[in-house]
Amino acid sequence: MSNNYKESQDSFKIKFYGADNIDASTLAVSLNSVVDSLKVISSEADPQAYAKLYVTSTQKGCFEITLSTIVKYAVTLFTIEKVNLASTILLIFLNSLLIKQHLKGKPPKEIKKDGDKRTVVNQTGESFETTKNITKTYFGSSVVDNRMVNIFYALNADENRDDILFEAKEHKVRIKKEEYEKMSVNIIEAIEETKDLHTYTIETPLLLKKPDLLGRSKWGFIFDKNIEAEIKDEEWLRKVHSGDIKQLYAGVKIPVKLLVEVELDEYKDPVGIPKYTVLEVTGNPIEPSVNMKLFED
Repeated sequence: MSNNYKESQDSFKIKFYGADNIDASTLAVSLNSVVDSLKVISSEADPQAYAKLYVTSTQKGCFEITLSTIVKYAVTLFTIEKVNLASTILLIFLNSLLIKQHLKGKPPKEIKKDGDKRTVVNQTGESFETTKNITKTYFGSSVVDNRMVNIFYALNADENRDDILFEAKEHKVRIKKEEYEKMSVNIIEAIEETKDLHTYTIETPLLLKKPDLLGRSKWGFIFDKNIEAEIKDEEWLRKVHSGDIKQLYAGVKIPVKLLVEVELDEYKDPVGIPKYTVLEVTGNPIEPSVNMKLFED
């Protein structure tokens, strides 16, 4: 490791209740989604830090894995908080899970502010006490919530899985199997407020940059620029997840009907980042020619 970086390390467990073996795709989606979430939370806590996740042991009697979270940070930023950065990131992740569980698949009714304290009130009037930093991480972008959606969508589709438990030291979050459907709802997209929208649809082949072949996160495309788009064509996604549709790699083009939503300000000028949704995949993937240069980094 470079002398310019130090490591903060902590461990946690994920226990998959049910059979003492686990479908490889369920495990892959779950671990990749946890890794992506921790990376986002890590960059929020310290833009120069980055997280890695290692599987250190497994245990039967359901399916339990112990993971080691290592966060590297610049020594110029060394403080007591940075020494405990890995523990802080895990705590934010677990509390984000608790917020999602508390919301029960629906947007919050209210978020009350009191200094650095936040109270998230769900649609049935129940309150969850947390902090400003945790609510900022969870509600600030769709990435963490979207990765959690991937976990519970995969678990809900796996008939051999029961509850799941996330545990870090004295902190435990257990999600019951009957909660998986609501945990599969993307809360952040449901609460996006768009006061004035300009929308249009276009049929176009999109250059694929980053597919999600197992979960339900947004796909990366190039449409004049790098974009992320939600795929709404459920039948096509089913075929992708089952392996019936192949040739899905960076550089192929996918013919689609694309919905573009642009928020407008009071002067009808575009503001913010457009939202892209693939309403329908209209044809088979178009593979590039051998000598084609795909795209610039």
